[in-house]
Amino acid sequence: MQSTPASASPYPPPPQGYVAASSQPYAPTNPMVSTSSSNSTSENPYNYHTSIDPALATSLQSKTPPTMFNGADSRQDTATASPYPSAATTENNSIKRSRMDELIAIDGVPLPPLTVTQPLLETHYQDVTIAYQRVYGPHIDKFLETQWFVTRGHEHVLQDARLCERMATLIARYTIDPKTEAYNQALPATRSLEANVIWSIMSIARRVAGQNSPEDANAGVHDAARRFDILENLLLGQYLYSDVPPDSESMNGTGLQAQLNQHRREFWRLMQKFLTIHDDEASASHELDETLINARACLDVKENRDVIYSIALVRLHGGRENLENTDGGSIQDKDLGKAKKFLRDEAEGKGSTQVIQRICGMAMRAWTLPR
Repeated sequence: MQSTPASASPYPPPPQGYVAASSQPYAPTNPMVSTSSSNSTSENPYNYHTSIDPALATSLQSKTPPTMFNGADSRQDTATASPYPSAATTENNSIKRSRMDELIAIDGVPLPPLTVTQPLLETHYQDVTIAYQRVYGPHIDKFLETQWFVTRGHEHVLQDARLCERMATLIARYTIDPKTEAYNQALPATRSLEANVIWSIMSIARRVAGQNSPEDANAGVHDAARRFDILENLLLGQYLYSDVPPDSESMNGTGLQAQLNQHRREFWRLMQKFLTIHDDEASASHELDETLINARACLDVKENRDVIYSIALVRLHGGRENLENTDGGSIQDKDLGKAKKFLRDEAEGKGSTQVIQRICGMAMRAWTLPR
């Protein structure tokens, strides 16, 4: 996949004097604090398209062009009960699963047939391991602002035979020479397969969170599962219970680092709160607006938060119809148009990782589906 110039954050800092809900002043990202997603220049606020570990290209140079490995992930085949249930308890899990399958079909293109199936060769598992450890795990952690996928997720991926088949098939599809017409013809279905893989990997955290493993709990699996639930319900247009427990991550650091940690925690708390407010209630409008205003103050020029905030903004102001065409002149329409353009640009190549691109593609797909 060809590199595309990075997009800038569509959300500037809040007006001078505004105080976020966390009672912390909004601060620019300090490149000395975070090495993964902080910006060092105003032209490239997300550190887009930074080179990945060259060992990955070396390990797979005979099979996979490095353009694939900008970051990706997948989706579990086995439906698992969430320890953090959505408010729609009467909805059948198979219906929810079916709708997510529709979102994963990027641009409506179905998944391609598997070309690598069990029994997998040792080389297949080696490629899956390299792809996960160098790309998928780190970039999912970066998106959800967790550490569990890097520290504990790999062993759970290797235990999922069907997921390994899909990952091996995905890697094989990316071995097609990108300069050929065959690559371009295969790319739409490859994107859908990649979205499937991304979602499957993310959903592992929810399954493991219900197993009461001390090792996984200590590595932060419960926070990873909660944030995955937030993302899932945002995309599906569903709600969460108001009594979902808050993040358990410790608030370490001093000075600016402590403030950035507080913004991270507060952002996810506000996104969780946003999903507990039913927009069909008469009193909800002001509370929803206020929640997103406070969340905006915690974006900190982080690409993943801009994406999640944009999805929430479209959900709030897009209403139930006409998400494809928003050309009005009101402030609300302009904000909605800005959010949709940002998500579209990210999905079409400006996202810094495939994880970002595929999630934005899923968000766009939701605009075209009836609710």
